[in-house]
Amino acid sequence: MLKKVTTKDIELIKKYLKIANYKSSNYNIVSMFLWLDDYPLYYIEKDNALFLFVIKNEIFYSYAPLTSEDNFIKSIKNLKEIFASQQKEFMVCYLPKNEKEKLEEEFKDFFVFETTRDQSDYIYDAEKLMNYSGRKMQKKRNNYNYFLKNYVGRYEFRELNGNHCHECNELIKKWIATKENNPSLASEHQGIIRMLNYYDILDMKIGGVFIDGILEGFSISTMLNKDCVQTNVEKANGEIRGLYQYLVSMMLKTFYPTAKIVNREDDVGIEMLRKSKESYYPEEYWIVYSCKEMR
Repeated sequence: MLKKVTTKDIELIKKYLKIANYKSSNYNIVSMFLWLDDYPLYYIEKDNALFLFVIKNEIFYSYAPLTSEDNFIKSIKNLKEIFASQQKEFMVCYLPKNEKEKLEEEFKDFFVFETTRDQSDYIYDAEKLMNYSGRKMQKKRNNYNYFLKNYVGRYEFRELNGNHCHECNELIKKWIATKENNPSLASEHQGIIRMLNYYDILDMKIGGVFIDGILEGFSISTMLNKDCVQTNVEKANGEIRGLYQYLVSMMLKTFYPTAKIVNREDDVGIEMLRKSKESYYPEEYWIVYSCKEMR
């Protein structure tokens, strides 16, 4: 029987996410709860696997089973049975590349796979983002140094927590006011406030930049695995040159000085967001697929 995901299920989901250890920003507890309003989650726990489903209007699909590598194929077979019991067409989304290849090998000519550029995660070298090292990063380095020079004595980077919910909320409202009307921004806003309210159990780090005592930028990040930091949220006053570069650098230097790579998630097909992510020169892209039964 499908159960609706609530905050009471956070520890259960975290446990299985760690077991699966998938290479995709979608398999991150903060990301899941950030978008819970737009993509409500349900689950079934069975045979050492956790199956997560999105149910919204006529949409019904699952994540890849959260389970160990040696239990993956068995879990896919169980997943097929669950879809049949719900009288729904089999559809898995956010299937990482390695798991897609396992299905191709095990179920030859049974599944069809699709992918889009919009859902590819941007992966960066952590050291390059910390220090903006290298010729390609010259413009980012210039912005970073401009901020340090022109706001000397006025800025402070601080670790934030749930007690800073009001200040983050005010900054988000100002940030949204500078953007074109987009319903997803309101959902993200609600999701961020929800995460701040559950700060203590989501294993996330929040850093904020204050200028003249006012919060002008903040970021939320988590460890996706032992080597990879994931940037879940990043909001800042875009009129302050170098603020974003300073925020990115300080999050890594302060909380993740030994991280190897940074996952800054996908661009969801937004051209300006894609341009911004490309400007930091990703090392690679992590691709995910949707999977359906071949007709």
